Amino acid sequence: PELSVERAMNLAANQDVVVICVGEENYTEKPGDIRSLRLPDGQYELVVGLRKASPDVKIVLAYFGGRPRLLADIEPLVDAVFLGFLPGPLAGEALVDLLTGRANPSAKLPI
Repeated sequence: PELSVERAMNLAANQDVVVICVGEENYTEKPGDIRSLRLPDGQYELVVGLRKASPDVKIVLAYFGGRPRLLADIEPLVDAVFLGFLPGPLAGEALVDLLTGRANPSAKLPI
């Protein structure tokens, strides 16, 4: 089920920290299937909406994708950026382990 920006804003209002996962599906990782390096508008609007609705909430942006994206417009709105590349089916568990300190983010980066 799709989460609307309004519903996300309501859910985030009473939280200390919100983790927003953005990016693209693994199957879209081929040349020529995007026309811009910006995130899709809906993802950008979600971050903007959450920041406006909850200025005191800490926002962690987790980007999952295998190619560069322009995050300059979003970076000032969030408190931290996590780059997850293409992590596979255990991405959620891995992200929780890294953000909670159960695992050390010590990977060999492909860039």
